[in-house]
Amino acid sequence: MNISIRLSTNSDLNALEKIERSAFPSFQQSPRRKIRLSINSPFQKVWVAEIKKGKKNLVVGTVIIHQHKKSIRIYSIGLLIEYQGFGIGLR
Repeated sequence: MNISIRLSTNSDLNALEKIERSAFPSFQQSPRRKIRLSINSPFQKVWVAEIKKGKKNLVVGTVIIHQHKKSIRIYSIGLLIEYQGFGIGLR
């Protein structure tokens, strides 16, 4: 499976919402507004994992990192349930 990792953009919002619904129980899901704020924040980075499916790239996972002056914190890691167990998180 060919996996690429890149910084997220606002065009990924639908895919990121789908990952939230797939990976987390409803009480732990971030709403679209919060995901958009994370993407555009100077203190957070949202990375996505995508795979090639046919001629399209499909976003299947995400990690949100909070950056502090002397440290970073992994806030969230999510992967579409149908892609769990394929080693995507190891990348």
